[in-house]
Amino acid sequence: MIQTNERVVLPSGRALEFQDPGWALSCKLKCLVFQLARQTNIGDMNLGEALKGGGLSMEKVEVNDLKNVFCTLLGSEELDKLLLACMKGGSLLNGVRITDQTFEDVILREDFIPCQKEVGWRTLSPFFKSLGSLLSALGIQTTTPSPT
Repeated sequence: MIQTNERVVLPSGRALEFQDPGWALSCKLKCLVFQLARQTNIGDMNLGEALKGGGLSMEKVEVNDLKNVFCTLLGSEELDKLLLACMKGGSLLNGVRITDQTFEDVILREDFIPCQKEVGWRTLSPFFKSLGSLLSALGIQTTTPSPT
């Protein structure tokens, strides 16, 4: 279960303390991620359709497909801004509140994408849990992915 004030050690060794950004930002992030998923294809299937229909199999995924997913997500300025807003919702990096200036420090930039991943996952995972319940009610089997 995701907890507020959950502490995660990043690959750099610095610690991220997650603080939930609140309902409004969480909903905006959910909507944007699903919009971006609809724009991304894996093989001959749209990522949004694959996730919704449970038709995504790693056997069908090629390296180029993964590149497209990562480039779509990492290349979204809107997603960068929204994830930074979520981080600024109270999360701490090495005990210091994340602000617009945090990643101006070149040394801390190596933590930007890991912070995005951790804050994004922890913000979105409650939605995925309820999505799984909805899909189960419709007779579609699901599994809950782990953030790592």
